[in-house]
Amino acid sequence: RSSIQRILKRQKYHPYHLILSQELSMADYDHRVTFCEWLQGVMENDFLCKILFSDEATFMNSGHVNKHNMHYWAVENPHWMRSVPFQHRWSLNVWCGIIGDFVIGPYFFEETVTSESYCDLLQNHLPALLEDVPLHIRREMWFQQDGAPPHFAIITRQFLNKKFGNKWIG
Repeated sequence: RSSIQRILKRQKYHPYHLILSQELSMADYDHRVTFCEWLQGVMENDFLCKILFSDEATFMNSGHVNKHNMHYWAVENPHWMRSVPFQHRWSLNVWCGIIGDFVIGPYFFEETVTSESYCDLLQNHLPALLEDVPLHIRREMWFQQDGAPPHFAIITRQFLNKKFGNKWIG
């Protein structure tokens, strides 16, 4: 342990890690309060179990390395380098959902998620992904998504209005 670390500990300093979060606009705060008030008004004992919570994630073969905590101590600079084993980078977009005790998906997008590919998921693949969910749950199901551009496109909202009526959140 270094002298600096001992001094910082004695002065009651602690190491903290950065947490990244999505930046909010001023309007987002009002929207969140409005949503919470609405949710409190419609809450039933099992209402949250009726919501299909969904999201996408991107996985890449490049991997991310936190170089900040990687040190190589030496008298002279060894020009330490780490080779990345992949010359060609790729990524994979994956959609998944959760409703009650059921995991829905995964669904893999072959390309970047666009409003067209997202609507294709909703129209042509989501029904098959929901087959194991009991019919009584599907009948009362609400659909939730975030505000990503493909989710907020006019064609997406039109489809959601047609399919779910007022029973979608996003």
